Amino acid sequence: MAKVEFTKEGGKYYVEIKNQNLISATVTLSVEWDHDDGSYGDPVGKIVIKGSDNKRKELFTPGDSGSSSVEFPITKAAGLRYELKFDQTIDASVGVGKPQRLNIFHPLLTEAAAKDAIFLDQRGDDWGFRIPDGLLEGSEIELYMERVDDPGEYGTALDAVETPSYNGNNRMSFKNQRKDSEKEDVPVKSEHATFYAFDLQGLERKPKLNQGAGDWKDGETFPSGERLEFFDKDGDDVNAFLHIRKKTVVVNRVKTEGATLNISLSNVVMDGGEVVNPDPNPPPPPPSGCGIDPPVITQNSNGAWGVSIPPDVLGEGDSPSTITLNFQKDDDPGDYGTAVSKFTIKNFDGTEIQTVLDKDKTRTKKSVTFKVKSSADRFYKFKSMDNINDPVYSSERNRLEFRDDEGVDPNAWIEITSYDFTCDAGDTIVGPGECNPGPWMDEGAVYEADKYEEPVTPVVDTSGVSGLICRKDTDKRVILDLKNYVNKLVSFQLKYRVRAAWPQKFEFNIPNCSDLIVNGSRFGTDGNEYNVPKYTRQEAGSVDMVFNFHNVDGGHEYLFVHNHVQGPEPTRAVFEKVCGEPVSTTITLDDGSAGTQLVTTCECTETGTESWSEAGFTWPRFSGGVYITKTGGNTVSWVYEDGGGTTGGVPDDQYVDIEIKKVRDTVPYTNTISMESVLQKLVWFDSDTAQGAENLGGKDGFSLIDYYEHSDKIRIRVPSEKRSLVNLKLNGAEMLEFQGAGAAIYEEF
Repeated sequence: MAKVEFTKEGGKYYVEIKNQNLISATVTLSVEWDHDDGSYGDPVGKIVIKGSDNKRKELFTPGDSGSSSVEFPITKAAGLRYELKFDQTIDASVGVGKPQRLNIFHPLLTEAAAKDAIFLDQRGDDWGFRIPDGLLEGSEIELYMERVDDPGEYGTALDAVETPSYNGNNRMSFKNQRKDSEKEDVPVKSEHATFYAFDLQGLERKPKLNQGAGDWKDGETFPSGERLEFFDKDGDDVNAFLHIRKKTVVVNRVKTEGATLNISLSNVVMDGGEVVNPDPNPPPPPPSGCGIDPPVITQNSNGAWGVSIPPDVLGEGDSPSTITLNFQKDDDPGDYGTAVSKFTIKNFDGTEIQTVLDKDKTRTKKSVTFKVKSSADRFYKFKSMDNINDPVYSSERNRLEFRDDEGVDPNAWIEITSYDFTCDAGDTIVGPGECNPGPWMDEGAVYEADKYEEPVTPVVDTSGVSGLICRKDTDKRVILDLKNYVNKLVSFQLKYRVRAAWPQKFEFNIPNCSDLIVNGSRFGTDGNEYNVPKYTRQEAGSVDMVFNFHNVDGGHEYLFVHNHVQGPEPTRAVFEKVCGEPVSTTITLDDGSAGTQLVTTCECTETGTESWSEAGFTWPRFSGGVYITKTGGNTVSWVYEDGGGTTGGVPDDQYVDIEIKKVRDTVPYTNTISMESVLQKLVWFDSDTAQGAENLGGKDGFSLIDYYEHSDKIRIRVPSEKRSLVNLKLNGAEMLEFQGAGAAIYEEF
């Protein structure tokens, strides 16, 4: 019989011709894979082999599980070995007793290798850390951060860091002091994620990744290894850093099979010109009903041959169940070897029966009867066979056939000649087959997970020329840039909408504005021109608001910050199948005899609840953040998504639309300043200062002292310098003092 097997030598794997009489054949190389979850790495990726025609054949193993196959020719003339090549290092072994199978195992990750594969990294705009496949529950990353930064000067480099994990958010934050440090232990496992993003809060500038030593603040030295560095608004010196201080890893130590390669042959040409085509009919499946299905000769999952019996076959009593086999050969002992001469089979009680045929006789046979029962074993293996080639099952003749080293004709065989079974009724279970969990619930309502989609980045409208500019700073921050309005007083309207189930946060701090009107009412106290307090709000549901900003200093950047309060995870009830004690019942079998059946009644019992993340999903389900939708021209807009999911992929939680309403000019820094054509036009507005001896008829702006004695000098604004002319010279201002100044008049819109 032709033999083509897997072999391994020097860390390489081959498909090898092991029978010198084989001239040529077509090899079917098939792969089956069942990759485990993120607790392990994939056992195999791409498989490549070249046959005798030197054509490259490839097999791929994508996804969690599947199967695939390729065909290629082999000839003895082209060589006995055909090397298998893999795109990764594999751990495999040739099947014991079945060299036509190559067992491929999931790689085992060492603790040292696992720690080396943990590092700080960036994904898109997000900083975080990566872990490899193969980390199990119990793994933990210790993060350490330190800040030396005066919070009252130039802003803060970093305030807090949140790291979502499978057990919730892990947060560490600095105290409001110049020097502080904090650490946090973040539990990780590969099944949950291999990238853990940081939520960095309180940034003034984008962080940078750095490595190596170096001096830090106050004469201290940075810890060794890579670190993420943070900066305030002043200079390039490091004001805070974050690094991984400790890595605790738990890795799998049990070798697990994840894929198998198998060889089958067709179009086999042996020496002498015979074409050997294997029997296309596979061995029969195991029988499924006593009294209905007979025993069969078949293979078990390990490829061993034997006799399979149905369930519910009884073996005790005066009439034990038996099977009788015929073992026969027709084989000239002097030519091409003896196909097979012996085998052993066991009774259900463990005792064994060996059957031996005389090797010196060409034709001989023996009969063997053995006892069986299903409760002991349903597969009775042929052991200690001395066959010289692999047996082949003949579905036409219902027997297992053996061949010597010449031709394809059967030289010996084993077949079932009779059987005598005493049957019992199979046990039956009344009730559910399995207990599925209940529906996902969110605050008392059914959570329809399928209707939420991951946000898709919208197309940005950049059709506007100059004007307003907005840009994303971090995932939760937007900068409104008024650089195109240098030396101008800019009034604009901001429309704000919320359409969200989770509470939404919105804040800004724009003190250099003459008037902030929120939904028709002045924000802050009366007379707080250019001292407008910080605005912050938190609200869920449906919100519509209008913010009117009057006379904002042009030429500068203004920050708007979005955030949200993460909503509770959906939960669902989980159930366990609980079964009572079996009850004995007498029934009539298919053959008319009486049998005993054990009836077990089962039901599903609620055992508790599990959250969305406990079920293995990610919460929040999606990434979110700020998405710019319009920039340039008289309008800008953006939207904020909290990560809870969208309808149709459009971010939809907070909406901001800004429109320019008025732009006021200021006194130029060059050219001559005249009282009537410049100051009267650009700076003067009505004053409540009473008339005096020097200004009968009241203040009218036709003398510099009128400006000095103006009742509302806070509204005489120099936007380029973010100041008001509240300190004009006594007894009359000077013209040059008004360079860059304009009238910050309140005008409704």
